[in-house]
Amino acid sequence: MELKITMTPMAPYFLGTERNASYIGEQNSQQSELKPYFIRSAELPSQSALFGILRYLGIEKPSSDFRLSAQDKMNIGESSYNLLSDIAQEFGRIHSISPLMLADREDRRYIPAPRNCQPTTIKDNYGSFASFDEFCVVASMDGARYLPSQYDEKKAWHGAQFLCLDDGKLYDSLFQTQVRVGINRQNQRKNEQEQESSGFFKKEYVILKSGYSFLFYANVDDAFRYKSDSIAYVGQGRSPFTVHMEKAEPGARQITIPSSCTPPIVKVNGKEQAVCYAVALSDCFYPDEIADLRGSCSFMMAESRDYRVFTTNYEAQSSRNRYRKHEHGLKLLQAGSVFLFFGKEGQTPQEQMAAFQGLVYHPHAGIAGFNQFYFSDGVLN
Repeated sequence: MELKITMTPMAPYFLGTERNASYIGEQNSQQSELKPYFIRSAELPSQSALFGILRYLGIEKPSSDFRLSAQDKMNIGESSYNLLSDIAQEFGRIHSISPLMLADREDRRYIPAPRNCQPTTIKDNYGSFASFDEFCVVASMDGARYLPSQYDEKKAWHGAQFLCLDDGKLYDSLFQTQVRVGINRQNQRKNEQEQESSGFFKKEYVILKSGYSFLFYANVDDAFRYKSDSIAYVGQGRSPFTVHMEKAEPGARQITIPSSCTPPIVKVNGKEQAVCYAVALSDCFYPDEIADLRGSCSFMMAESRDYRVFTTNYEAQSSRNRYRKHEHGLKLLQAGSVFLFFGKEGQTPQEQMAAFQGLVYHPHAGIAGFNQFYFSDGVLN
């Protein structure tokens, strides 16, 4: 059974991020570093957060002591999702979820825009766009490399933020921000004689524009028990979201990117050349060095984001001690990253892309919607 899940924030929300600026004290040393003074929310919830929300809404009666009944364990599994788990995890009647998307009132769907697309004009929040369709070949220490002729490294390449799958338009931003001031009570006066540094700090919250919601799909057993409408609290800031779940048509999660964004034929040194594309639909976990992927494709335009795994302490009796940060942070490839394949060493573009597909395939990551790609089939007639 396929479920369609939409999430709408009830207020400005705050989601955790590793990108925090810190204030340094007068001695300008690491010993005098205080808690971050300005912290900024992520715009999008992570795939693991979405998976956690689905599991939470599969609990019949959530309890204050975090205990699950035998029926709950059968429905959603016993343990929380861990991207770095060395053993296969089971989640009851839940099989997998899709990458995160956005949807508007007309049920049009939006995905992170491919990084090779740049708005040429912006009007009414969308614009026409240019994508890489002309390349030149240059020599490098890694052999021949393909570089887009349209790209000028001395100028910023301002990619659009979202691509509408229904009208094929690029949208600049669907978010606004709101800065709030808070007080970190740990940095307040200890006593009348001793006073610590100011505990004031700023937090930048995110506002999803009116008429839009987050959207993802879940593949579950027909016997999966869930609530059609509920409220879920997301992130350590416990931002409230309304959540609506309903049955979806089979194949509803299928995504097709317009060919104008990933043209199957481009020009290389003025000559037509077939090309295949891989577009990351979700953030992707690659256990080895991300830079190693460069040699598996002809050209890549990718960005990374920081991500930290949270593990669950089932012995904790309070939400404060419920979760533990993993010791090490991770670098994930961001959704929208693009990889191009022209073929090499006797390989066709399709064969080169198939080899890349094997490198980024990660069944455990895919359960929570990580490592999902759109693969094109460039053919030169």
